[in-house]
Amino acid sequence: MNSMLSELHARIASLLPDSIYLRLVYPRIIGRPLHLRHPVTLNEKTNWLKLHDRRPVYRIMADKLKAKQFVADKVGSQFVVPLLGSWDKFDEIPFDSLPDKFVLKTNHDSGGVVVCRDKATLDMKAARRKLEKSLARDYFRQFREWAYKGMPRKILAEEFLEPPDGGELVDYKVFTFNGKAKLAFAATNRQGPGDVLMNFYDRDWNSIPVARLHARNPVETPKPAGWETMIRLAETFGKDMYLLRTDCYQVGDRVYVGELTIYPSGGIDPFDPESYDTLFGSWLKLPCDRPDN
Repeated sequence: MNSMLSELHARIASLLPDSIYLRLVYPRIIGRPLHLRHPVTLNEKTNWLKLHDRRPVYRIMADKLKAKQFVADKVGSQFVVPLLGSWDKFDEIPFDSLPDKFVLKTNHDSGGVVVCRDKATLDMKAARRKLEKSLARDYFRQFREWAYKGMPRKILAEEFLEPPDGGELVDYKVFTFNGKAKLAFAATNRQGPGDVLMNFYDRDWNSIPVARLHARNPVETPKPAGWETMIRLAETFGKDMYLLRTDCYQVGDRVYVGELTIYPSGGIDPFDPESYDTLFGSWLKLPCDRPDN
């Protein structure tokens, strides 16, 4: 009965206009009403963008497969994580021809990633469950992120990126506000035990004492050697956009672009302390801003 009710609720929710749906979901997670007429916080402004800034190119940028060519055309193929192949179904993946190390992910989802460090010991059943669950997920439906609506779903394999010293691969995520890089966070412990850890930094790599969904790492992440390159890349992609998050990796002396995120955290992810939601929101200028903002 509970599963039937959940399915019924999901069907009813799918019929709601995006603005109404977001106004219902947002308070349940953030704890306060969603203001869309004159948004103030970064979360509110991200939701305004989901409803009002719908450029066709966003569908390309949000698609992890198509974004590779987009990145190559903009800045060069040397910044693209090498693609090993893409398929519609798990059963189509030619595992025998893949290298011993690789990464599998879906092009339309968040979190549907399988990291293989040794093909001989890969848990194929677990990999299938994770990827097929991701393929079945309508990523647009959860938080109405427009760029993902109706996106064709694929599985892609990428080259396994590994620092020369065999250490942890840090995920550096750079936010641009009206084309200017002002904020970043370093995501660590992504494949380790426990939860992912995130530390926020400003453009000059000064630590910012704020957390979001994940806990802060008690150890500060050193500024990457390619930080200036990451800034340049992020500002190239975000030049004509209100808001963009560019995800990067540092491998030796090379920088790679992992993906481009149009709506960071779906615009529904509280900050702790919440005053930073307002501060970061003040950095983003939108047409709907009040004259005194």
